[in-house]
Amino acid sequence: MIIMNKHKPRGYWTKERCIEDARKYELKINWNISSISAYNSAYKNGWLYECCLHMKKRKPKGYWTLKKCKEDASKYDLKENWSISSGGAFNSARKNGWLHECCLHMNNQKPRGYWTKEKCIEDARKYKLRKNWMTLSVSAYNSAFKNGWIHECHSHMEEIIKPSGYWTKERCIEDAKKHKTKKSWRDSFGGANNSAVKNGWLDECCSHMEEIIKPNGYWTKERCIEDSVKYTSERKWRKISGGAYNSALKNGWKNECVSHMEETSNVLMIKHKPKGYWTKEKCIEDALRFSSIVEWQTISPGTYTKSREKGWLDECRSHMKPYSNPSKRVIYVIIFPNKYVYIGLTKNIKKRFAAHLTSVSRSICKHMTKFNLKQEDLELKILTDLLNEKEASEKEGYFKEKFEKEGYITLNIKKTGNLGGRLLKWTKEKCIEDARKYESRSKWDSSSRSAYNSAWNNGWLDECCSHMIPKETIKM
Repeated sequence: MIIMNKHKPRGYWTKERCIEDARKYELKINWNISSISAYNSAYKNGWLYECCLHMKKRKPKGYWTLKKCKEDASKYDLKENWSISSGGAFNSARKNGWLHECCLHMNNQKPRGYWTKEKCIEDARKYKLRKNWMTLSVSAYNSAFKNGWIHECHSHMEEIIKPSGYWTKERCIEDAKKHKTKKSWRDSFGGANNSAVKNGWLDECCSHMEEIIKPNGYWTKERCIEDSVKYTSERKWRKISGGAYNSALKNGWKNECVSHMEETSNVLMIKHKPKGYWTKEKCIEDALRFSSIVEWQTISPGTYTKSREKGWLDECRSHMKPYSNPSKRVIYVIIFPNKYVYIGLTKNIKKRFAAHLTSVSRSICKHMTKFNLKQEDLELKILTDLLNEKEASEKEGYFKEKFEKEGYITLNIKKTGNLGGRLLKWTKEKCIEDARKYESRSKWDSSSRSAYNSAWNNGWLDECCSHMIPKETIKM
C-alpha cells in the first residue's frame, strides 16, 4: 500500500504562520523535529531569526553546574528525552561525569520482552513522522524493526520521501527557482539538488541564481572593515563571511577589523614574540610555572619547542616530576555497600577510577545503575605500592581469592592478571644501546625521542648519556 503525501499546499507557510507555529516551542531543535515543514520554510525565506526570537538563548560557559544539571534532569523520565530537549545540560553532565547521578530518578531500560507488537503500535501513534519516533523512542522503534512490525507501526505516519524517479529535470528546475543562491538550494533539505548534481542538470537549474563569489581583489581593507562591523564576534564573522575574514587575515588587517568585537580576547588576538625573544633564561623562567612536562607542552608549546631545539630541555624541566613509570602498577579494590567488590591493577588510579564511573559498558557502572548507588557509596582502597608487571599480575589474583573467602562477590569479568596498557618497548638496556649512536643529548633527543623520554621518565638518563661529551667541553 502506497502512503499518500500529506504536505501543506504550496505557499501555505507564510511568515505569519511560521511565527505563530514557532511560538509553540521553546527550542529551535524541538521546532525542527516536530514541525519540519514550517521550520524549513522559515529557513529558506530568511525568517528563522525572527521566528525564534522568543526562544531560549544559549547558556554562558560554566552555567551548567551539578546542581543545575540535576534540577534540569528531574523534568524528564528518559535520557533520550533529556538529551534532545536540553542538550546543553545533558552534555555538561556527560563531560563532567555527572550523568549517572543526574539520571538516577529516570526509568531504567525496559525488561526483555516488554515491547510487544501492541505496545510498539501504541507508542508509534504518539508521533507523526518516522524520524521523530526513531529519535525520541529508540527502544520501541528498534523492537519493531527487529521483529518486522515496522510497516504496521508507522502506517499512520506522513511519508516525506519521494518515490524513485520523482525528481525529473523539469521538477528540479521548478524547485531551484525558489532559491536565489546555490548554497540556499543545497541547504534546503530536499532531494532535488542531489538529483540535479547526479544527472548533470546543476548549471541549467542554477542559471537564474546570483553568483556570490567575489572577483579577485574585491576585498580591500575598507570593505573588510565595513563587512566586519556587521558581526559581534570573530567566530561569527569567520563562519558567515569567510571571504572577507580570510582576506583580512592574509593581508594583516584582522586585528583592526575585529577590534570592536565583544569576544575579541587574548586568545583570538595572539601576538607572536619577536625573533630571538626566547632566550635560555626566559625559557627556564617560563618552565617554572608548570609542574609537569605535559602541562608545559600543552599550555606553552612555543617555549617548549624552542627549549627542545636549543638543547635546554633538561635544565628547563629539572624541577618537574617524571611521568608515572609505565612498567609498574598498583593493585586497588572498589568496595560496594552490598558486599560486592572489584579488584584491578593500574598505572594511573585517578584516571582508571573515573573511567569506571563514566563508562556505561563497564561492570561497575552497570552495578551502580542496577542498585541506584552513587559515587559516595563506594570505597576505593589502594592495596599495594608500585609493583613490577609479574608481581602485579600475581597479586591481583591473590587479592581476588582473599576477598571471595571473606564473603564478597567480585564483579571482575576478565581473568585477573591482565596488565592492559602499552607494553614497555624501551627497557634500560635498549635505551643505553640506542644512546650509544649519538654524541650529545640534544641529538639523541631530536633523533630518537621515545627512547630519550623513557630514559628520562625512569631515571636512567645520566647512565645512558655517560659516554657523551658534555656541552661545556665542546670546542667551537
